[in-house]
Amino acid sequence: MEHAQDLLKCVLRISVYDYNRTHKYNVIGHALFPLADQDLSGRNTVKAPITKRSKITGNLGEVLLSLAYLPSLDRLSVVVNRCRHLKIFDKSVTSIDTYAKVTLMCGSDKVKTKRTEVVENTSKPVFNQSLSFVVPYSYLEDTSLVITFMQRTFLRSDAVIGRMVVGPFFYAQGESLTHWGKMVKSREAKKQWHPLYL
Repeated sequence: MEHAQDLLKCVLRISVYDYNRTHKYNVIGHALFPLADQDLSGRNTVKAPITKRSKITGNLGEVLLSLAYLPSLDRLSVVVNRCRHLKIFDKSVTSIDTYAKVTLMCGSDKVKTKRTEVVENTSKPVFNQSLSFVVPYSYLEDTSLVITFMQRTFLRSDAVIGRMVVGPFFYAQGESLTHWGKMVKSREAKKQWHPLYL
């Protein structure tokens, strides 16, 4: 880099992977360190949470999700309601065709993926689609859902425009319940907005 000032524009990403017996690397999460926020004058010890977020991207939009779990049927249901403020990366268009992929994870293993229908020609898609998975109660503490929003394209592969993860943690920082925690402790569906990231 030509100038030390350029270094302050960079972000250090440390990624943690699980290496399994089939010699595959599965990402567990990432820790992001914007260098502009760090003291680079000497040796320092810093801490950061490990999350699924792999980039600092600014606001990519939000999704409204409803979660419900029915222990008697071992049924986990997620309703992808709608999105708002989706970021459109192609400046030549004002609306896009989108759909959501919902992947059930157990630990670092993908169990099953389902998808919504495509909602066409809008940056504020309304899906209102329910997707259900069979999850025994004893597996909930190791289960998570990865919701990925895709932009449908015709000349190349569909593009990821945002994602988010719910589960398996019951509590956020402190004693406040996460959306997942509220779902587990209630027999009623719980609805909440979530920010998207990449």
